[in-house]
Amino acid sequence: MPSPTVAWEEGAGRSLEVPGAPGFVFASMLSRFVAYVIDGLIVVLLYLIPLVALETAMAGESNLKLFLTAIVSTVVSFAYYIGSWRSGRRATPGQRLVKIQVGNAFDGQTLTFEQAMSRWFALAFPFQAIAVIPALAQPVSGLLLLWSVVLLFATAVSATRQGPHDRFARSAVVQRAGAGSSGLVLGCLLVIVIIVALAAASVAAVYLLGDQWEEILRQIGESV
Repeated sequence: MPSPTVAWEEGAGRSLEVPGAPGFVFASMLSRFVAYVIDGLIVVLLYLIPLVALETAMAGESNLKLFLTAIVSTVVSFAYYIGSWRSGRRATPGQRLVKIQVGNAFDGQTLTFEQAMSRWFALAFPFQAIAVIPALAQPVSGLLLLWSVVLLFATAVSATRQGPHDRFARSAVVQRAGAGSSGLVLGCLLVIVIIVALAAASVAAVYLLGDQWEEILRQIGESV
């Protein structure tokens, strides 16, 4: 049988070889984890500004504010992840930094819209919006944490590094074999910088918003 035509783009790293794609390997867990953290922090930053605006403009409209907060977080997550996976590079900004990419398993073609939606759904991103509802915040947050552990473990033990989300979407995450780890090191440094920046912004916001900032932080913590 002839090897399938592949369309993976150049990346970096080392792991198990991808069948039918010489020179490519399944992305390492460390690269994927760093990319996941970076993307999560970026998404938080993207909806932090509208969330602050909602908190300051609708101090007395708690129910409507919670609803709009859930809508904003879902729309930002949807546009960020699905738009990135469907782009020409087939990767989020975090994945690009560590030089990994996600595509159709195993020919490397760009994910279809249905595949991208399936992957986003299986990663439980749309369910994070439910955590802003006070009555559901604790049980939903617990279930999301448990699902994250399941995804991490299942991906780590898979020979092809495909967790339930990748199998459900028929996707795979790969990188170029034999290259350096400069992108991964830079990604780790970026995570540290973003965390420090968020901490500094939180301190500044305490002085500017007072008690309102505590409510904003609570909503962010429940929706991440």
